[in-house]
Amino acid sequence: MRPGAFQPLLYIFGGEALSGFSLALIIGVVVGTYSTVVIATATAIMLGVSHADLLPVPKKGAEAGNTLP
Repeated sequence: MRPGAFQPLLYIFGGEALSGFSLALIIGVVVGTYSTVVIATATAIMLGVSHADLLPVPKKGAEAGNTLP
C-alpha cells in the first residue's frame, strides 16, 4: 500500500471518533501537495530555470568512459 493511502480508509472504517482526524489528514495532504506544486513552479519561473538547466551535464574526458585505473 502506498504512503498516504490509509487516510480514506481511516475515514470510512475508523468510526465516528476518528472521522474528524482522518478528514483533517486528507485535507492537509491535498492542500500541502497543491501548495508545494504551485510554490515550486512559481519559484522556478522567478529564478529563470529552463528545461536545459534540468538536464544532466555530459561527462568529458576519462570520466566519460567506464575505464578502470
